[in-house]
Parts: sequence; structure tokens; C-alpha cells
Amino acid sequence: MKQTMKIKGTLRIGDKVRLFLMFDDVVKKSSKMSLMETIGMARDIGAMEKMQEEIQQQALLMQQPDCVTIPYEDWKKYQYKVDDIIWIEITSDEKMER
Repeated sequence: MKQTMKIKGTLRIGDKVRLFLMFDDVVKKSSKMSLMETIGMARDIGAMEKMQEEIQQQALLMQQPDCVTIPYEDWKKYQYKVDDIIWIEITSDEKMER
């Protein structure tokens, strides 16, 4: 799985640098609704609950950003800074023994 992430902060800890990350969506959905859509949605309690859950999830993710720790030499080589966009790739090794 590959995901683009935006660097929201950096912190050097000895010979390591911690990058604080937030998901970066290339296409962001619009949160503006017309008055008629808002009224129609107010009638549907399930839709309102779903919207509230999405807002709570977004707030939680913004308060607790993900982080990755890299060697200082790598940070110095690429000079990562706030608002840079990076790719994070997560792979699983099914052959790995536990």
C-alpha cells in the first residue's frame, strides 16, 4: 500500500529525526452543502450520526499525527521540512516467521 503524506513537523532526537505526518488527499471532498441538502440531511438521523462520526475521526487524527523515525543522515540528505509531500509504502512479508 502506498500513501502520500504531508510532513507537519520534525523533531531531532540524537542521531534520529522523527517526522510527524498527516494524510494528504489529492482529491478533497467538499464539505459545503446547500441549504436544501442540510435540511434534507437533518431529517435523516442516520446520515447526521455518520457525519458526526467522520468529524470526530478527523479531529482525532489531527490531534495525534502519525510519525516515522528516520536516521539523521537521511534527513540531512533530503532536507525534509514542514509541508513536504512524501510517499509512505507499507508492505507485508508473508514469509516472515514469527
